[in-house]
Amino acid sequence: MKSVVRGCVVVFFSGILSACGGGGGGGDGASPSGAESNSSVSSSSSVSSSTSSSSSSVVNCPAGSSKPATADFSLSTTQLSFTVDEGAVSARQLVSATFTNSKLAAIKLAPPPGGTATTWLVTELAADQPYAWIYTDARALKAGTYCTSVRVEVLDSSNKSLSYVDVAAKVTVVAKGTTPTTDYKWAAYNGSVALTHVAAIAFPSSRATAPFSLIGGTTQDSQGRTIKFFDGFKADAATGLLRLDTSSSPLDRSIVRSTSFWSDAIYPKSLTYLMRVAPVAGVVYDSKTRLFEVELSLATPGASDGARIVLGIRNDTTAQSVYIGQPEESVAMPMAGTPLDMSVPHIYQVSVTLTGPRSGSFTVYADGSDTPIIPTVTSNDLRRAWLLNNYIQAGDNGDSAIVGDIDWMAWTTTGAFKPSQLKGALPGGLGVTTGY
Repeated sequence: MKSVVRGCVVVFFSGILSACGGGGGGGDGASPSGAESNSSVSSSSSVSSSTSSSSSSVVNCPAGSSKPATADFSLSTTQLSFTVDEGAVSARQLVSATFTNSKLAAIKLAPPPGGTATTWLVTELAADQPYAWIYTDARALKAGTYCTSVRVEVLDSSNKSLSYVDVAAKVTVVAKGTTPTTDYKWAAYNGSVALTHVAAIAFPSSRATAPFSLIGGTTQDSQGRTIKFFDGFKADAATGLLRLDTSSSPLDRSIVRSTSFWSDAIYPKSLTYLMRVAPVAGVVYDSKTRLFEVELSLATPGASDGARIVLGIRNDTTAQSVYIGQPEESVAMPMAGTPLDMSVPHIYQVSVTLTGPRSGSFTVYADGSDTPIIPTVTSNDLRRAWLLNNYIQAGDNGDSAIVGDIDWMAWTTTGAFKPSQLKGALPGGLGVTTGY
């Protein structure tokens, strides 16, 4: 159950919500006529009524707290950024919390002192869950840039303040018909909760569902050994990283699989998938310890044939750092990419266009560069899908251990884009998006 917040609110840990009045994510702060007004909940905020196509000035919104953590709690971010068309509602962004003080009894959401409330920044609180979805309702806003902030304050059982963190939001409202915008319809995951969590993915429909399922049970490998599936994932809301570590049982499997992202058999089809993956400090990566693997299954449900792409990431001296496992059905060997410095995190992007069930092309990029790290593969014999469905499968599905941190994932079926086409267009709240 969710509660929509358009005013100051106190959230008690029993899940009871009690309005405290006077602001928070609500109250009216923007003039529907488009005239400049103080739409911020902090006195230093600003509003520009110019559109992005004719603006002669840049609005610098005040930042949130410099640190997302106090001695009592931490948030996944202190800065939100939205771009939304005039008269529309933006996609949601997830803000999660981690609590470290056992005396904490309630959370208060309100404007910072001296601020006023805004109706256009909306918070959906999940009862009894340490997260909230935030989005912009621009149906009453004219084109321009709007700034606001919300103070997240924790209280003890006597309603005494323990500490607080300010979360700032910048909203760019684009005028209809003046600046063409692409609706990428992103699905996005920011690493703050488990992939199987009900609120793990922000969907373009602005509704949440459990998008990934943990695969369980046992199977037999080619040597007749019994292989079990287990949960090797662990999310850290404080760092915003999802760690996969299967080193304790390298022969076993730990994978999660998403729900489908298309249902019709109409071609051409496109998918652009991105993820940011980081090595884990202190881990010795070798031929038996990889960094991560993701499988993009691209079949239509109920079809008789379909393709899949398996992207492997490793950090050892015996193989290229990034590879495609068997790009074509008739090609048995993996296809190696351009070596990268695997001691640092990277953003990997796979752009796919299908012209038929197993016909089409794909390209792999890294870190926002249009120069591929795996050149474009075009084939009528793409590797056959294991299951005739479409999904994203992430994790360890081999007989080597995987140890790696997943910072975020995002994907769209609106096109097979080059990185340069996505500059400034990734969904907000992911984390580090250097290069984009």
